[in-house]
Amino acid sequence: MAVKYSKKSLYYSTSQNSWALSYYVPRPIPLDASDTWVVLSKRHTHKAPALSYDLFGTPAYWWVFAVMNPDVIKDSVRDFQEGVVIRVPTLQRLQQLIG
Repeated sequence: MAVKYSKKSLYYSTSQNSWALSYYVPRPIPLDASDTWVVLSKRHTHKAPALSYDLFGTPAYWWVFAVMNPDVIKDSVRDFQEGVVIRVPTLQRLQQLIG
């Protein structure tokens, strides 16, 4: 029996059988002209969920930053440093893409 993760999950694009997750497949989030650029503050150092909460009202979308900025964020804890500039989707676009 196959299991499917929620559309809001980091693992939505990754297949899974009844007992194991397959190799991780990142969710595609295409770049868009409506995206904004955010300079990480001291408050968000090592805290992607905190930035997700501030921008989207939930800490659950912390993974979106890594997916949209693969050259900048390879480790969503260590690479989240004050002064790092990342691309971020608008809340409206994120809701359209993942619900």
